[in-house]
Amino acid sequence: MYTRSNSVTVSVQTNHPHSFAYPTAMATRNTQPEIFTFERIPTQATAVRSHAPIRPKRRCVRVMYPAKVRMHLPPVEKSQAKRWLLVLWLVLLWQIYTEEPSADATPLTSADSPADDYQVLPFQSAQEEQVRQLTDVDGFSGPQLTAACDDLPVAPWFQIFSNTSGTGLETTESPSLPLAYDQSTGNGEGGDGAWCPEGELEPSDSQYLQVDLGQLTFVTVVGTQGRYARSSGKEFARAYRLNYSRDGTLWRTWKNRHGNPVVEANSDAYNPVIKDLHPPIITRLVRIIPVTVVSAAVCMRVELYGCPWEDGLVSYSSAEGQLMMPPGFPIASLNDSIYDGTNHRRRLSGGLGQLTDGVIGQDDFLLTRQYHGWPGYDYLGWRKDSLSTLGYVEMEFVFDRQRNFTSMKVHSNNMFSRGVKIFSNVSCWFKLGAWGAGPVVFHTVLDDRNPSARYVTVPLGRRAATALRCRFCFADVWMMFSEISFLSEDTILPTQPVPTAPPLSPDLRHGNHGAIATSPAT
Repeated sequence: MYTRSNSVTVSVQTNHPHSFAYPTAMATRNTQPEIFTFERIPTQATAVRSHAPIRPKRRCVRVMYPAKVRMHLPPVEKSQAKRWLLVLWLVLLWQIYTEEPSADATPLTSADSPADDYQVLPFQSAQEEQVRQLTDVDGFSGPQLTAACDDLPVAPWFQIFSNTSGTGLETTESPSLPLAYDQSTGNGEGGDGAWCPEGELEPSDSQYLQVDLGQLTFVTVVGTQGRYARSSGKEFARAYRLNYSRDGTLWRTWKNRHGNPVVEANSDAYNPVIKDLHPPIITRLVRIIPVTVVSAAVCMRVELYGCPWEDGLVSYSSAEGQLMMPPGFPIASLNDSIYDGTNHRRRLSGGLGQLTDGVIGQDDFLLTRQYHGWPGYDYLGWRKDSLSTLGYVEMEFVFDRQRNFTSMKVHSNNMFSRGVKIFSNVSCWFKLGAWGAGPVVFHTVLDDRNPSARYVTVPLGRRAATALRCRFCFADVWMMFSEISFLSEDTILPTQPVPTAPPLSPDLRHGNHGAIATSPAT
């Protein structure tokens, strides 16, 4: 590369060869051609060019109109694709929000531990389809099962009582028919049989239909129907309440998991209505009490579904559940919200609750199988350092009669990452007249690898008793149970006959309601 020089040739006049004098005035411009020189620039002085491509500047295509001009321009066209995409997104969010949680219980298993440690009772009966086929013949649709129980029409023989008149308690014995009322009737279009309160039902009335199931029963479904009688009957119940008793003396009012005691029933006399009981009822006696807002003629046909309560457990007592407030997680209320006994000084006694409702808790105790349930709903939990536990939880279990106990199964949570583990050991004392001196002690094998909830089977050595007192010791900060069940056999004494059903209380036999007939031998 070459460059142009800026040198100028100047002529100077001198009088002596060795002297040099400047002129007094500028010399005149030289008329001769100017001389230019070109010099080569060294290579290292050249600029280094970048190999990155130079992106062209983006031209602004937006036209800026003055305010007076913009008011006369047409509106800007919106993208139809963006609008439809927004609509589809809103529909998807609505479906996710309105979707009900699934009630299927699919227990997780792991190859790291034996399969016996993770046995889970089925959340739905395997014979549900068979029940549906049997009941559809008579006009009823199959029940939605909510517990580990074959929900067939309960009791081969049952009794029906009602207090509709002042002459005493009316009694009817019925064989194993789909509906629990007089055997001359049916629940289809034929038949005229139904139970009707005396006169028109008033809002303040408490007339009821009482059913004796003959033994402790796990009742999960109630079906009702009006008096159709080939379109000649128009009476039906729009709502009802349920009272139940396990011994005929102490009566309890059933409430759903949100505390509502009223069950919606029929809207006409023909169509039957099936209602799942959440929670289910463990009882022998059931009273159906129709409810009305205004005076109305009411008639009912009733059907009960369930299975015999083989455990024989009539009550358990324990310390009240507690609140868990882990940092970064929702607050978990680990109380027994459906307990039907008493709560005195933070001690539960004389009832049954979530430990016998047939609902198995999930691995994450903050999740629940119940619709609109709060975090921790399926578990009853305690903290180790609370005043009500002091390092262990003591529970007492009372049974309907003397039994030989083979084992006890406790479904416990084991999310050790949040300070929850199964119990480290348990000691059980047995009561047969008086509490025995020697307990049965069982030590568990703790698992710090698999956080799955599991059943822990405690062998009880076929000890005879009518009540148990078990002390569960903590293995971590928290201990949580969702279900407790017992495997036992009836103890048969040589001097006593084989018991067929627990006797009713004397006041129910000889009270103001009149005499009650006994069930025929089966």
